[in-house]
Amino acid sequence: MIQVRVGELAGTLETLEGEVVTLRLDGSVAPGAPKTMIALLEDGALELQGKCVGGRRHGEGVFVVQFRLTNLRRQVRKTLSDALKI
Repeated sequence: MIQVRVGELAGTLETLEGEVVTLRLDGSVAPGAPKTMIALLEDGALELQGKCVGGRRHGEGVFVVQFRLTNLRRQVRKTLSDALKI
């Protein structure tokens, strides 16, 4: 899993399916809200832009949130896919 920050929220990037990422965060995000995410990879940080397409509470203080990425280029997709396979 990849450590990620969304504003003041912290969590992990769990999956990448097409243009949609699933994050497990320590707070909620309003649906439709455009956000900047910072993925912390071994070789540096990767800035991602996306809009929240939904989410749900998953236990005490844990939220599973989906974002549709709006700046997903081929190289960024490959970098994220490779990092998730480790």
